[in-house]
Amino acid sequence: MPSHSSIFSRAAGAAAALLGGGLLLLSAPALAIGAESGPVLAAADDGEGAVFVNGVNFDDYPYLGNASADCTFTIEFFNYVASNDTAKVTFTAEPPTADAGIVVTGGDLTPAIGGDPAGGPTDLDASETYQVTFTGDPDPVIGYRFRLSVLAPGTLGSNLESRLFVCPAPETPPTTTTTTPTTSTVPTTTAAPTTTVSPTTTVSPTT
Repeated sequence: MPSHSSIFSRAAGAAAALLGGGLLLLSAPALAIGAESGPVLAAADDGEGAVFVNGVNFDDYPYLGNASADCTFTIEFFNYVASNDTAKVTFTAEPPTADAGIVVTGGDLTPAIGGDPAGGPTDLDASETYQVTFTGDPDPVIGYRFRLSVLAPGTLGSNLESRLFVCPAPETPPTTTTTTPTTSTVPTTTAAPTTTVSPTTTVSPTT
């Protein structure tokens, strides 16, 4: 019967040969952990948070997203651990409309996200809705381009996430020209004065 030391020696040699050939083997527990990581919220029980924008996980947005026609954003924070942490939401103008001014109204740009212990995928820690408007001239083709960034300590993957968005320029109402109708005056006709001729009296001659 081979000794424990010879078994370990052979195992170590086999591992070295595999590594030398460029093949890296993961242990079974490591594979199990990797298989369970999955989407962002699949690991929510670990107490790591997720940011959703208009109902979509921020990680799932394309690099250049399209904002709604009214440029309204609802940002939700799920499954953050109990802490004094606050998130930071920023909107920044980007070329070709980097000179445009951005006005954000509505929600808190620094919401508290650690009000209670992490409770899983449905544990909503904060929800804020923002209305974004612009000053300055839009790009004639795309409207306004800007970057939405969310910094939230404890987010799974990266604490800072950002994407580019485009918001169409507001439609300019057509100009209305009001024309005041002209009033034509009908000329009045003056009747010529009538001449009254007095009747003549014939006197009979006397006899």
